[in-house]
Amino acid sequence: MSKVRGQMWLEFPPSDKIRELVERARRLEHAYVAYEEGDESVAAIVINDALDIINYAAFLIKQVERGMHG
Repeated sequence: MSKVRGQMWLEFPPSDKIRELVERARRLEHAYVAYEEGDESVAAIVINDALDIINYAAFLIKQVERGMHG
């Protein structure tokens, strides 16, 4: 994937990663409620949103380590 997108995560400030983390956490919560209620069709959504959270958190860490702000 990095061959396609390169270093695009650097184009937006760390605050963008926090916004994305909040959004993904909300999406994950809603999808997981549906999953817990027996909707197996949202399992992939739960997994993808959880993986997105991991990725955005890693990008945030990298930007903070580089001293980026905004």
